[in-house]
Amino acid sequence: MDIITCMSNLTQAEKDEIATCSCSCVQSRKYVEQKEQTENAKERINQLFGEEAESNGFKPINREKTLELMGVVVGLMAQGELRTITIEVTPTTKAKISCSSKGKINVERIDTRKCKLEE
Repeated sequence: MDIITCMSNLTQAEKDEIATCSCSCVQSRKYVEQKEQTENAKERINQLFGEEAESNGFKPINREKTLELMGVVVGLMAQGELRTITIEVTPTTKAKISCSSKGKINVERIDTRKCKLEE
């Protein structure tokens, strides 16, 4: 079976994606780098806030829209549109997503606890 036959069941968007990722031009390499950076950052979001949070000692947040927003944010950072953002998820949990001077996307979870006892 040749590549043409294999690709016949793909959508045009899927074919375009394969062609772009296979190309060695500057624009395609940049696209692939941004895509990988976004996917890696989304995985870190999942590790700190999503389903994998418990394995890192955190309680997962059950806010699908908030996780989607974080995914959009890292995509914009990979494209150079944003540098840093802080999202207050709950009164005690914040997400800080930032782009380093070397272009790396950092995902940080900040949980604060405060205890006050009175007589």
